[in-house]
Amino acid sequence: MRIFKICSVLVMLLLALGATASAASERREPALTDEAVVDACAREANELNAAAWTCLGGALTYLESPGESSSTSDDVWTTRQVVAVPPPEESLSPSPDGPAPMGAGDPWDPWCEYGTSCERMKDPASKYILERKQNGAWGDHTGVRGTYDVILLTNLNGRQVRYRLGFEIDSGPSIVFDTKVNCVKNQLFDGTCGSFYTYKSVSNWWQGQMQYMDRIPNNRGDNYFSTVTGTIEPAGWGGGPIQLGGFTTSDFICPNNSSGNCYFP
Repeated sequence: MRIFKICSVLVMLLLALGATASAASERREPALTDEAVVDACAREANELNAAAWTCLGGALTYLESPGESSSTSDDVWTTRQVVAVPPPEESLSPSPDGPAPMGAGDPWDPWCEYGTSCERMKDPASKYILERKQNGAWGDHTGVRGTYDVILLTNLNGRQVRYRLGFEIDSGPSIVFDTKVNCVKNQLFDGTCGSFYTYKSVSNWWQGQMQYMDRIPNNRGDNYFSTVTGTIEPAGWGGGPIQLGGFTTSDFICPNNSSGNCYFP
């Protein structure tokens, strides 16, 4: 009887371990591919009869009125989450340390070419430099017209935030990006630590220079995050600017009532 009980316990343990391994295996399965997310956005845009749309991070931003110029003051853009995209995939590969020389391959390929959004630490031990990349697409009532990437490097230098913004065209015509990067205080959105604007036409890829934000005072400690907003205007489109969609990074922490450095948790 004792041997039977021991065997039963062993069987139960093996089953539990098998279930755990299976669950772990499921968690390791790749997330939705960028193509699947873009296809879902395109189908949704078609059903909504959208005149113009972008898809960024699984969220569809669209203009409802077909045939109207997307640059009119009466335009109403709507954003809805089309697919529940998992949290950004982490990669511990080093991120580029500065603008790559023109003529070289872009500094991000092949990182995150098949994920809707990814984040990686330049140096995982320091937790001061984070890079986020989101794959996007744009289109109209005919379907997908082009795909692009938006990349933001956040470099925490003590209590000062530094940014480097980049764009990449994966398919379709060149695009004029008209964007704003904003550093936002998390609690009630009651403050910022700086912002900057970029207006750039990109036909292949482009990476800007480092932009320096305001130093965060010791008494303004909190969780902060970064956003990229604005419009894109593809060459040959002719319908005016198209809303970029949402781009938001993970939080970083600046200790309150302290001179301690800001960091990514």
